Amino acid sequence: MKKNLFLVSALALALIFLSACGSSKTNDEQPDSDGTTVSDEDTTEPADTGTTEPDGDTGTTEPDGDTGEPETDGDTTEPETDGDTTEPETDGDTTEPETDGDTTEPETDGEAGTDEEPGTDEDSVEPETDSDSAINPPDEDIPSLGCMTNSDCNAGEICSSHNICVEADPCDGVTCGNGGVCTVETAAAYCNCTSGYYNNNASCAEITGDSVVGWVGIQWPATITKDLNADADKVYGQIYVSGKTEYESHMPPTTCPDGWKAQLGYKAGTGAAEYPVIASNWTWIDAGFNTLHNSGEGEKDNNFEFMVDFPTNVAGSFIYIFRFSLDNGASWWYADAAPAIITSASNTPGQATIN
Repeated sequence: MKKNLFLVSALALALIFLSACGSSKTNDEQPDSDGTTVSDEDTTEPADTGTTEPDGDTGTTEPDGDTGEPETDGDTTEPETDGDTTEPETDGDTTEPETDGDTTEPETDGEAGTDEEPGTDEDSVEPETDSDSAINPPDEDIPSLGCMTNSDCNAGEICSSHNICVEADPCDGVTCGNGGVCTVETAAAYCNCTSGYYNNNASCAEITGDSVVGWVGIQWPATITKDLNADADKVYGQIYVSGKTEYESHMPPTTCPDGWKAQLGYKAGTGAAEYPVIASNWTWIDAGFNTLHNSGEGEKDNNFEFMVDFPTNVAGSFIYIFRFSLDNGASWWYADAAPAIITSASNTPGQATIN
């Protein structure tokens, strides 16, 4: 009886065991992602035992998270060390590595620019020293204060209102008087005077005594037309002085009296001469005394005559006049082709055309 009871108990235990094994067979057929069989717990989200993940990334699957996207320390698709391995970095971005500055535009103490414009301590395009030399020139280039009085200047200079020594104008402060006009000749003031006056120490003084003439003029020709470099025409000028030039049939003059001078003056232009005549505006040529005047058989006059060739070496239009002096050039009398003494701006100089 006891034996039968034991068998029945053993058979019951076997049935219970078989029933339990059949209900858990589905778990036996679902292996874990690491190839092991999970028994008593849900294999979909296994618990972290702490033994799967070591201190460093071993490359094994980590069961702590989603088994579809296994992880190590970081995303295995884009593994990282200290930084992103796709764009690894050291001290700076490896695509544009830098040292002290951007390697594309390296710098030293100042901006270097490009290879064509390397930098030093300052921008090489506009280097500077202690100061901008264009704005602050060296001391030696800074002008001095200049002069304060005329005594601070050299001879022939005066101190201007701007405290600068300039060439003195000899005509400053000169009043010629009697209608005279001051000009500078040989660095000195010279008064060009009206008829009957002369320059006397930068003033116009009256001509007196033996220097006075009775009449002067251009005798011939009143007009000249010549080709360039052709033989020149002579221009004749005459002078009358009471008691000195009258004709004496028994004694015609053979030489020019002492101290007497005559000159032809010409300049480019047309029309009348200025008045008073500005001597420095004209070119003067000495005229010779004509010893043959009044020596022929014809009618005689009471004049002395001078003559000179009109120059043909320069082409153009010119006016010309004569002037006479009885005191070796100290005073002058000017004559046109009227013929007459020039006494106003209404005058008639000779006209020359050189083609």
